[in-house]
Amino acid sequence: MKNLALIPAILSCFTQHLRWTSYIQRN
Repeated sequence: MKNLALIPAILSCFTQHLRWTSYIQRN
């Protein structure tokens, strides 16, 4: 199951993307 190793990386990228978009929408 190689996909299980990718889950943390995808989650971290996804959360960073959400943080960046929310930061842009605030301004």
